[in-house]
Amino acid sequence: MIKEIFIQEKRPHESGAKHVSGYANYTDDISEPEGTLYGAIGWAKKSHAIIKKIDLKKVIKSEGVVAVVTSKDIPGRNDVGPVYDGDPIFPTKKVEYFGQPLFAVAAKSTELARKAVLKAKITYKTLKPIIGIKEALKKKSFVLKGQTIKKGDPVTKIRKATNSLKGEFTTGSQEHFALEGQVAFVIPQEDNDFKVYSSTQHPSETQQIIAKMLNQKSNTITV
Repeated sequence: MIKEIFIQEKRPHESGAKHVSGYANYTDDISEPEGTLYGAIGWAKKSHAIIKKIDLKKVIKSEGVVAVVTSKDIPGRNDVGPVYDGDPIFPTKKVEYFGQPLFAVAAKSTELARKAVLKAKITYKTLKPIIGIKEALKKKSFVLKGQTIKKGDPVTKIRKATNSLKGEFTTGSQEHFALEGQVAFVIPQEDNDFKVYSSTQHPSETQQIIAKMLNQKSNTITV
């Protein structure tokens, strides 16, 4: 019987050789069937604003465009929050960050889809954005309702402590380095089922979000 030892032992990543040699198959490497459509997103050009009007007439008439999708075309839940609502697929009233998706286009090529979304005419009422943590705290602008986990009387204990340290620090946001580009590829199946290839580390979560968006049972979506 082989004894496995992991402590203080260098072990290669199980997929490392394929990653560095280029033999790993990613979503974007899958051969596309004939008739595949390509998507592009229409992004908000404001950081904080009321959406007054979205005019997509020129987008719809743009070369190669097969379909344009807005919030009105979503039959189920218009939200991608995995636990709590608050992250709409397409907002209907207010833009909350620069680059927020407002609509999507499906066209006969990636280039034609990207050209089409640029033809949208969107009218905004600009609002003042909150751009710092201190300002957000002052205005009580929170993503979710706060939750407190408390045991005993910590405030009194800290006040009566022999030694204490007071100060503050801030840290910037961080992004993961991904080996795979962010991409999704969907192939329609029989009975309105869908097979989804996605560059995600959480396929079951992706399945649930898509099913709720389409107002379908989870077993109709394979990720």
